[in-house]
Amino acid sequence: MINDAINAEIINDPNHLSPGIIRLAVRAKGEDTIVGITDSLSATLMRDGEYELGSLVVKLEKGKCTIEGTDTIAGSVLTMDTAFRNFLSQGYSIEQASKFLSTNPARVMSLDKEGSIDIGMRGNVAVLNERNLVTGIIKDGIYYDFQDQVR
Repeated sequence: MINDAINAEIINDPNHLSPGIIRLAVRAKGEDTIVGITDSLSATLMRDGEYELGSLVVKLEKGKCTIEGTDTIAGSVLTMDTAFRNFLSQGYSIEQASKFLSTNPARVMSLDKEGSIDIGMRGNVAVLNERNLVTGIIKDGIYYDFQDQVR
């Protein structure tokens, strides 16, 4: 965290980092270098059970995915909308959460026309309801409705 040239990639789920560590990272690094990621595995959005991860068997139980027979985290089953809600529940604003999960990652990946809503930017937007669940997306100016799939 002391190297200003390095971004801090944050998996904002209860299995990887505590809210206190996330606050420390934001304070130490500054909002412009926090990059929200998911590290999601193929078991994301699946029921609890065992799944293959390459040559490994992983066990998904109560939102935590570990290498079978160990306590070693295999990855996450975090989705971006859940990460967004987690940031909000930890006291970050919509603007801050959006920066961590959209603006900053787009900048890191050199996606110059992505990551924010502004003139000249691509209009790719997740549409959320009042509970911050994804109900649709706008991709290249076309609206796709997910209302019937909201969990």
